[in-house]
Amino acid sequence: MRSAPVRRAARPFSDYRADYAYVLTDLRRIALVVGGLLLLVIALSFVLRV
Repeated sequence: MRSAPVRRAARPFSDYRADYAYVLTDLRRIALVVGGLLLLVIALSFVLRV
């Protein structure tokens, strides 16, 4: 007969902060790139309109 598998205690959310510290900076960088490209497309739509 097999015993039930042992469950590890779940780590609290604060323990993951160090592991994923880079995510917020990456999201900011992505938002800046997307915002810049969106502004470029809007500017080009006005410039290329004849």
